[in-house]
Amino acid sequence: MDLNFRFSNLIGSVYRNGDVIFSPDGNSVISPIGNKISIFDLKNNVSRTLCFDCIYNIVAVALNSTGSHMLVSNEGGHVLYINMSTETVIFKFRANRTVRALQFSPDRNFIAICRDMDLQIQEIGKQSASVYYPFHLSKTYKLSSDTLNCVAWSRDGCLLAAGGEDHIVRVVGARDYRNLYIHALAAHKGAIVTCHFMGENYDLITVCKRGIANVWTASIQPGDLVEGVWTKPDDDMESEDEAVTRLHFDKTKSRKYFRKGPPSGYKP
Repeated sequence: MDLNFRFSNLIGSVYRNGDVIFSPDGNSVISPIGNKISIFDLKNNVSRTLCFDCIYNIVAVALNSTGSHMLVSNEGGHVLYINMSTETVIFKFRANRTVRALQFSPDRNFIAICRDMDLQIQEIGKQSASVYYPFHLSKTYKLSSDTLNCVAWSRDGCLLAAGGEDHIVRVVGARDYRNLYIHALAAHKGAIVTCHFMGENYDLITVCKRGIANVWTASIQPGDLVEGVWTKPDDDMESEDEAVTRLHFDKTKSRKYFRKGPPSGYKP
């Protein structure tokens, strides 16, 4: 009698919280089910549950662009780094705060983590020979006086946008740029539930809890960012030859309304 059983699927549990995301090929939907992750194959009409689990219910899920690794955060403030080919947790650390949103950069070299009111950018792959610690803190932005709910990378990985309970979306740089430090977009009357950069440029769409989506047009294009130290607009240290076009956003007059409820992953 073979007693070498292996966990295969979870039946009977329901969705509670967290992001519902697609696999890179678009054939599967990945969803948190309590403290586990289930994958629904839309092409073959089958489902399976990953064999790892969390101590607490899962809050946020992120998958890198190739689908090789996943980030998972739970209600206890733990962040798990998972190898999808082996379906094992290869690293776990405690954020010490609630993490409602996290995302891989498009090049898979960085991750953005929203810890309550601040945004952390960590680089992947920095470890010594004696200690395995795959994440190295690159930057920390104190963005809000309330909890952050969402974060998004631009297509080129140079900019990030984060929004939260204070109704404001803030755009920051993944590195130091002379064009930008922290740019706030304040036009919503409800908590921000999601934000995304549009296509190859820096235009932005933001959605609030009231179901209203605003579209923002950026003043510069990819390639116009200049690395360096940001200075105030009235600073006389810059000469005319060294002046750069600063990043700002203009809100379009048209609005989109989504009345069927907030996107998945947001918990009122």
